[in-house]
Amino acid sequence: PAATKPLLYTEGGVLENGGPPCAYHACAGRSRMFLIPADDRTLVWYTKEKAPGYAFEWSDSLTVRIEADGDNTALAFDDDKLYVFKERAVYAVSGPGANSLGQGNYNDPYRLPGDIGCTDRASVLVTPAGVVFKSAKGFYLLGRGYIGAPVEQYNSYTVVAAVLEKDQHRALFFLSGHQPALVWDYETDQWATYTNHDAVSASTWQGRVTWLDSDGRAHRRDDEYLDDGKAYGLKLGLGWITMAGALGWQRFRRVGLLCEWKSAHTLMLRVYYRRGEVPEDDGGVVGIDDTGIEVVRYEIPLEATTAVGGHLMRARLPHQKVTAIRLEVEDTEPTGEDYSISAIILDVGMRPGLAKLPARQTA
Repeated sequence: PAATKPLLYTEGGVLENGGPPCAYHACAGRSRMFLIPADDRTLVWYTKEKAPGYAFEWSDSLTVRIEADGDNTALAFDDDKLYVFKERAVYAVSGPGANSLGQGNYNDPYRLPGDIGCTDRASVLVTPAGVVFKSAKGFYLLGRGYIGAPVEQYNSYTVVAAVLEKDQHRALFFLSGHQPALVWDYETDQWATYTNHDAVSASTWQGRVTWLDSDGRAHRRDDEYLDDGKAYGLKLGLGWITMAGALGWQRFRRVGLLCEWKSAHTLMLRVYYRRGEVPEDDGGVVGIDDTGIEVVRYEIPLEATTAVGGHLMRARLPHQKVTAIRLEVEDTEPTGEDYSISAIILDVGMRPGLAKLPARQTA
């Protein structure tokens, strides 16, 4: 019957629909979409609340203007608020917004404390920990401060896409310039990098992070432990370890790794000593480590023995009376998932007094 037909949007005082302008940046939240017009970047358009069975409906009557602090650079919706970014400021907009009749509106925008804004629109990502964005100074978590110190060396590169990998509680930021992807674990607040993630665009498809590389090939992250069809190994490095202070007297006897076997693999243990504390003519390799310290490196193949909870791999260290050591473990012949490490065990003895130094280092 005619009485049961829905009203046309042009009837009953409903705002007339219209096409939105070309968007500089856009986001969605609370059954609406929001966009910054490319030709009027102090303005924000928003849609009517989405009704079931209908697409998002735009009207040039539904807008919010924020002229202070220059052009808008990005948008994000989180905690029932729309966040409007400028280059050196962030504004919050709260409230229900206008209804489909044009009645009501959002509350007046208010400026958040500080002079940090967003300079990289593709970096904005809403995570369970909050809104992450890249400013001129690096990566920030909105309302909680600076988080990007470990990846400051990549600040000069543009973020081309930011994607959430929810099942791994990670945020991935793909960079320009054939750089590795930056990975932020928002549960542990730790950063890492993924190589071979050169991308011009990225998204989530069928629950998997998917990206398009500069050659036009599409890639998707999976659980096969292969990188473009090739196996890759796990490399784990620790910082300098000392048990008795900077110049304490200690003996590093053995190291043990408790691992869970996953597939065939070959593990290599690398032990680093500071140069000058050990001989340089008994198989060690002299060099400079990642921290710029002169070191002597030894490589020890590890053999597995059956142990409760997995495999225990042990090695006797080539030099024991030193002030500190640094360890590195790498799978040199990977085939797949290979192994996981659940514990690293050090057999250490300590004695009172200072460590012995060469004569040239004493007075």
